[in-house]
Amino acid sequence: MEHQPPTGIAPEALIDWNAIPQRPTLLANEAALTAAFARRRVLITGAAGSLGRELAQFVLGYHPAALTLVDGSESGLFMLRERLLALGAGDIPLDFRPADVRGQRRIAAIFAAARPEVVFHLAAYKHVPWAEAESSEYLDVNLRGGRVVIEEAARAGAARIVYPSTDKAVNPPSLYGATKRIIEAQLRETATRAGLIAVATRFVNVLGSQGSVGVTFARQIAAGLPLSVTDPAMGRFWIAPRHANLLLAYGAAPDFTAPFTVLLPEARPEVSVVELARRIWAALGRDGEPPIVVTGSRPGERLHEELTGAGEWLEPAPYAGILRVGGIAPAATGTPIAAGIAELLAQVEAELPEEALKTRALAWARSIR
Repeated sequence: MEHQPPTGIAPEALIDWNAIPQRPTLLANEAALTAAFARRRVLITGAAGSLGRELAQFVLGYHPAALTLVDGSESGLFMLRERLLALGAGDIPLDFRPADVRGQRRIAAIFAAARPEVVFHLAAYKHVPWAEAESSEYLDVNLRGGRVVIEEAARAGAARIVYPSTDKAVNPPSLYGATKRIIEAQLRETATRAGLIAVATRFVNVLGSQGSVGVTFARQIAAGLPLSVTDPAMGRFWIAPRHANLLLAYGAAPDFTAPFTVLLPEARPEVSVVELARRIWAALGRDGEPPIVVTGSRPGERLHEELTGAGEWLEPAPYAGILRVGGIAPAATGTPIAAGIAELLAQVEAELPEEALKTRALAWARSIR
């Protein structure tokens, strides 16, 4: 028997996304997370996004000395404020700061006032097909914003910065992946030069996040539409929201002391997009096989993601569900990454054609070792 969702409730809200990967529930290492956040000043950019708001609530539970929450969305930041205040912050100072991470003067002022010890830089554009069509905007937001936040974190004396990268940064097939690869490289370089600890967490696909394929499937099912799959052979690595939250949070744990560390979630084996559609179909109470329409691969997509690059390997990390990437190359000598970003952004400002910008960014990102 098929079940219809209650009227007025978003279909994705009816799904237990933590159950969809069909893995054991991850238990948090409370000692490590308490050491990471208790009585420490924490700042999160992109705090009103689907990852940011969950992380903000999570960190708040470990009693930081102060929590500064930055986002360019005024309405999103307001809703986050209402959510956290309703939960009760006790005597923990909460500071909600509307700001575009590209604005260096504004970000510098926020960092100077907050003096964060731990910085999470989550603010970025993330949709692969849009990045292929709007290369200049994605370069401006992801690279300029990344450079500003990293530089101001170092200038403010932050001890650690955690950055959500992506498996798409490995041999990047897309402009989005290229922007993440470039910022990974700037983190590595800045950590070496400035004496802070930088951790890049290479995300895979987070179930239930804004704009994710799982949410799209849930809405198509509720609307009685066939599920749109770009290629039946396409496979991806999937993690639950809790897994994503822990991946980010562990980036601040004291076990990672190297200047630059790359972490990954243990998300193997790969699961096909068609199988994901089946699981969501069943989770919404549907019987049988879901109706599927094949729409064709989109620009910037590849059939299977890569978790490590040339010379890299995966090794256990101290926490359940988390892997560390071995074989990370040292920071390159020669032209600083920040200077390369400035050159690319100058080409954005000069209004080079989108295709030319994308070609240059991809060539540079793929050359970084």
